[in-house]
Amino acid sequence: MSSTPLAPAVIKRLSREIRQLTAEPPEGIKLIVNEEDVADIQAWIQGPDGTPYENGCFRAKIVLGTDFPSGPPKCFFNTKIFHPNVSKTGEVCVNTLKKDWKKEHGIGHILLTVKCLLICPNPESALNEEAGKLLLEHYDDYARHARLWTSIHAQAGRSEMPAAKVDAPSEPSKERRPTRRITKDLPKDLANKEMASETQPPFIVLGNILSSTNSNVTNAAPGSVAGSSADEKKALKKLAPGSEAPRKVEGAKRKAKEAGGGVGKEVSERKRALKRL
Repeated sequence: MSSTPLAPAVIKRLSREIRQLTAEPPEGIKLIVNEEDVADIQAWIQGPDGTPYENGCFRAKIVLGTDFPSGPPKCFFNTKIFHPNVSKTGEVCVNTLKKDWKKEHGIGHILLTVKCLLICPNPESALNEEAGKLLLEHYDDYARHARLWTSIHAQAGRSEMPAAKVDAPSEPSKERRPTRRITKDLPKDLANKEMASETQPPFIVLGNILSSTNSNVTNAAPGSVAGSSADEKKALKKLAPGSEAPRKVEGAKRKAKEAGGGVGKEVSERKRALKRL
């Protein structure tokens, strides 16, 4: 039975997805199954580590329209949360549920997208203007406010999640401080590589790239110029135009060879002198 009039094929698809998500739940997500109403889709979402929502559990609800899956559903947080992309009524604003919606997206994809929004808020499409402004201008105040709301409102669901995943870590994890993704001034090959990587943090800080590139130059093995790949060499030239580092490495290499040659010549002369004696 369904509270929302849905086609039999859609109900069958939802039932299959619910069984799969119950058997193999995504990390930090627990589906709340309503056996009497397949369209009543709710879940507990664990606050990701390293965010102001850490150690909290948030109840979310997906509301399906009669045109689902052709039209996107809506998502609401039933748990109060201080977040730029969540309105005071709990409605979630994310492109996946708007212009980027595809009918192939399933319930699991939606829930994972909402969880990722806790890691990567988007202040440019803020429904909560106060949170969006604080995130951009005073991150520490934003994080303090979000942690306070989490400690007050997001504790009820902790008992619903596996104990190993909600216990506070022995050492506080370092909070991820969002920054704007900086790829505008990066070399094209490096920017594309970083943007495409699924394992990289959601935001890239230019300083980290500069420091890692410079360390490749400093620690370059004999015979190399600026790291172990052509991409790194190109990146160095573009990120640090006019840098003397590659020439210094080559100069040091030549001096070492010349010094080695001089010592070898001196040893040979000493051996010949000893033989004459």
